Amino acid sequence: MEGRGFFLEKEHPEVGVRRHAGIPWRMSETECEIRSAAPIMGQDNEYVFGELLGYSGDQIADMAARGVIR
Repeated sequence: MEGRGFFLEKEHPEVGVRRHAGIPWRMSETECEIRSAAPIMGQDNEYVFGELLGYSGDQIADMAARGVIR
């Protein structure tokens, strides 16, 4: 598996560079790749709560301050 490039290294913001198992198959016309490391808790809160759900920045900050979200 090493010779086929199955394992790859990705930078993670909390733990540094980590070695990950890749995608075990190759497709001739479809690119299969792991683009980033696992997200950290709350990484996408602004996008999810703000853009998708329509909460204001103040509402998101209030929820974070009360421990509702991280």
